[in-house]
Amino acid sequence: MERAIYHLEAALGIAFSFNWHAQLFWIRHTLARLYFGQDKFGDARTHGELAKSHAVDNAYHLGLTMEQQADFLYQQQQFEEAKSEVLRAAESFGKLGAADNLERYRELLQRIEQEMKNPAA
Repeated sequence: MERAIYHLEAALGIAFSFNWHAQLFWIRHTLARLYFGQDKFGDARTHGELAKSHAVDNAYHLGLTMEQQADFLYQQQQFEEAKSEVLRAAESFGKLGAADNLERYRELLQRIEQEMKNPAA
C-alpha cells in the first residue's frame, strides 16, 4: 500500500503541474481511500476534501466525494455528520438520475439511522 501511495503522490505532482483536474480528482479520491485503509483519517479527509476542488463533472464527482466522506464518517461513528454527507450525495446523484448510486446511498443511510437508534455497545 505504501508503494501505491508513493506512485499516486508522484502522479499527483505531474497532474498538478498540467492542471489536469479529472486526473487530480481521481488521484486524490484514491489517496483518500488508501489513507483511510491505513487508519490515517486526517490524511484521508484532507484528500477527500481536496478532491472536491478538482471535480470537473460537478454532480458526479461531488457525489462520489460526499459518498466517500459519509463512509469515512460512518466508520468513525460520527453518525450525524455521515448522515448529512450521504443526504447531500444522494441529492447530487438524484440530479443525475443515477439509480445505482442512489440505492447505495439508501443502504448507507439506513445503516447510519439504525446505528443512531441503537448504538453499538
